[in-house]
Amino acid sequence: MKSRIATSRLTSITTFLMAISVCQANVSAVASDEIVEPTDPTNIARQFAGKLAKLLDEGRPVDLDRVRDQLPDDQTCSVSALPPSDQTLDPCDLYASCRKSVVLVGRIYKCDKCDNWHTNVATGFVISQEGVVVTNHHVLASTIKAEAIAIGTWDGRVLPVLKVLAASKANDLAVIKVDADDLVPLPVTSSAPVGTEVFVIGHPVNHLYMMTAGVVSSHFLRRERGKNARHEMTITADFAKGSSGSPVLDRTGAVVGIVRSTTPVYYEKKDGVGTKIQMVMKYCIPSTSLLKLLGQSAKEEKASQ
Repeated sequence: MKSRIATSRLTSITTFLMAISVCQANVSAVASDEIVEPTDPTNIARQFAGKLAKLLDEGRPVDLDRVRDQLPDDQTCSVSALPPSDQTLDPCDLYASCRKSVVLVGRIYKCDKCDNWHTNVATGFVISQEGVVVTNHHVLASTIKAEAIAIGTWDGRVLPVLKVLAASKANDLAVIKVDADDLVPLPVTSSAPVGTEVFVIGHPVNHLYMMTAGVVSSHFLRRERGKNARHEMTITADFAKGSSGSPVLDRTGAVVGIVRSTTPVYYEKKDGVGTKIQMVMKYCIPSTSLLKLLGQSAKEEKASQ
């Protein structure tokens, strides 16, 4: 009798495992049948430069010095960010949904070797349909050689920066208004404890709209001489030059932080030069700092959910 029961259970388990295998095979087949459309970073950059150069020739408000002159060290604004959803997304769906809210913060310049316009790109993201975009303070304050600046959208539009709404030099944040009223905003949440799975979508070294994944690895207070301590966080998702201002997203597609900088950690230094690299610290600004800049506390964000 026991032998029959054991045989019956074994048959049931085998059938169940076979069913799972069939389902996985079907999912894999569906995924492999999807057509992946590659981006063309070189062409996107070329078109962006051409459109921005045309705006500059037309006298549109794209002059970089004008934006720098508007940039305060510490000024808040009143913008209501969207609350997060309670629905989680798989990474493919998250990318498809959120990439439309990620923008190029692009500057154009001419070199000494040719007459062509060249592009220098950082990252930003939309938080309001009415053309409100977030990026890093240092992206706008940079003294890099350039003549014009504008925002490039996923669908190829190039939008002048109309106004700097708010900025914090200490927290390396800037909120700007661009010439659009139909953008796709990202929600913002203040909840991202250590261990939270996160994704970064940005433009590292001109690899446009690249997504990387990791977790929140720490929250800490950075203390610098003569300055107030500030809240920062680190993540394990990769990012690099060009990613400044990228959104750090949780599984719901809500912003939990903003990419800031990286610092390599070396085992030792010889003659002031680091050797034997061990890891790279990836520093981000927590979204609580952004909510404060928008005049919206974490309590208000939770109450709106």
